[in-house]
Amino acid sequence: MKTNRKYIVQFVWGVSGILIMALILFGGLFYFGEQQRTPVVINESGFCGVPNLPEDMQRGKELFDQNCFACHKLEINVLGPALKNTDHLVVHTWLFGEPNKKDQVEYGWMFHVQTFKDQISEAESLAISSYLNQTN
Repeated sequence: MKTNRKYIVQFVWGVSGILIMALILFGGLFYFGEQQRTPVVINESGFCGVPNLPEDMQRGKELFDQNCFACHKLEINVLGPALKNTDHLVVHTWLFGEPNKKDQVEYGWMFHVQTFKDQISEAESLAISSYLNQTN
C-alpha cells in the first residue's frame, strides 16, 4: 500500500507541475496578446501591396476588369494574349479597327473578338491604355 501511495503522490505532483507550467505559458501568451499593437507602415503604396493608381489608370483598371479580363491578363497569355505594356495604337486598332482575317489565321490568334465595338469610347480606350502601360 505504501508503494502505491508513493506512486500516487508522484503522479499528483507531476500532473500539478504540468498544469502550473501550462498556466504560466498560456497566461503569458494572453498577457502579451492584450497589449496594444501599432501597425508598421513599410510602404504607403496602397492597400495590401496593391498600388494606388491615378484616376485615369484606376478607371482603366475598372474598364479592363469589366470588359477584357475574361480573355486577357496583364502578364500571361490565356485565351487572348497578355496586354501589359501594349501600345495605345494597338489597343485602339483592336477596339475600333476591322480585324484582319489573314492575320488571325496566320498567327493563330483571334486578334480581337469585337464584342465591345461601339461600347467603349475613345476616352475609355485611352484609360485602358494608360492602365496597361503602368510602370509596375
